[in-house]
Amino acid sequence: MRLLLIGSIAAGISCLGSQTAHSQDQPKRVEVQERSDETGDEDRSWLTRLRGFHSGLAKRGIEPEVGVIVPGSGLSFGANVLVPHVPTLPIGAEFEGRISLRGYRELVVRLGQVRNRRHTSTLNPVDAELSSLFSNAGPNTPGLAFYVEQRHRHLPSLTLYGQNTRGSLTRADFGRVSLTTDAVLHWQATPTLGIGARAGTLGLELFPGTDLDLANIETAFAGTRVLERARYIVSAAGISLDRRDAAEAPTRGFRVNGLVRHFAAQTGNHASFTRASVDVRAFSQLSDRHVAAFRLLGSVTRGAGQEGVPFYLMDSLGGGRTMRGFHSYRLRGNRLLTGSVESRWRVHKYLEVAPFVDAGIVGRPPLPGTSTKLLVTPGVGLRARTSKRVIFRADGAFGSEGARVAFAVDAPF
Repeated sequence: MRLLLIGSIAAGISCLGSQTAHSQDQPKRVEVQERSDETGDEDRSWLTRLRGFHSGLAKRGIEPEVGVIVPGSGLSFGANVLVPHVPTLPIGAEFEGRISLRGYRELVVRLGQVRNRRHTSTLNPVDAELSSLFSNAGPNTPGLAFYVEQRHRHLPSLTLYGQNTRGSLTRADFGRVSLTTDAVLHWQATPTLGIGARAGTLGLELFPGTDLDLANIETAFAGTRVLERARYIVSAAGISLDRRDAAEAPTRGFRVNGLVRHFAAQTGNHASFTRASVDVRAFSQLSDRHVAAFRLLGSVTRGAGQEGVPFYLMDSLGGGRTMRGFHSYRLRGNRLLTGSVESRWRVHKYLEVAPFVDAGIVGRPPLPGTSTKLLVTPGVGLRARTSKRVIFRADGAFGSEGARVAFAVDAPF
């Protein structure tokens, strides 16, 4: 599989080179750009120049990306490169790579009819975080996308909370490498209704975490193994109904995502299981500068038998998007339900203040030490934003285990 990934990247670089050479064979575009540079306003702002640079990349199918790979990864940087037509082949290709400041890495290759993927409600891989079942891109346009996707992730430090061998609450870390290979189908039936399905394989491997301040899970918790491999045949089907007025900074409307995922174990020490998840968001504009935002997020896992669902495949709450008064991965379990209410006040053209309340409950956690009662975390967020999107936010919240501040470069939902 890794050879396929490397080979596909090489082919993509070749395709991108061909595409760039083709654009250089069109002197009219170059001349128009040169004339506009010569006659343009020399005093235009850096923001205008940056927009022009981004627009130029977009025309070549290149989209810079800034965000996070998984909760706790830190800020990541990368790019998405679209090659609509591979030379001599009736298919397109898409390449996506990101690396975070803390060394988390993700690489994705897609081959097939990928041109419409950026304009559909894309169903993410089966091991995606609960808060990102579907992509948030928009606006959507009717169309069909189908392709083969391979995604490789290297996550050097993830956290597991629980009672240690002495009976006290502690946290330990582990690393995880995953490789998914899927056949993917997305149908955007209307601008508001999208249906997606995928089927393929998921391979996982654990290794000792890289956070030297934390013990490895094998040392902290009896019965856990830091060196473990698992393999599943996976399938998923989902539906997305999106009636928001905008994808990045909605003020009115709602979005409902529903998804069912099945994990068929291929290793003897693991069991098969099925997971159903739902994500409901609603927005109401109370005035020109005031928006009320609501979210309900839930997940139920069934059918794991006595072996149970591996903790590293359980959904979790906590971090910068859900239950913000708790650290990332603090609340793991086979049954999760959380809701959020935000009052988003636009106090200035570029500043938003958002008091919020998160509430949630977890059932069947992997280890003792996680509360199964209803938890509430109030807080307030400060967001730097434009008319179209949030570009930076700092959300401070208070939970039963103390206060914390989460930083991000987009809205929580």
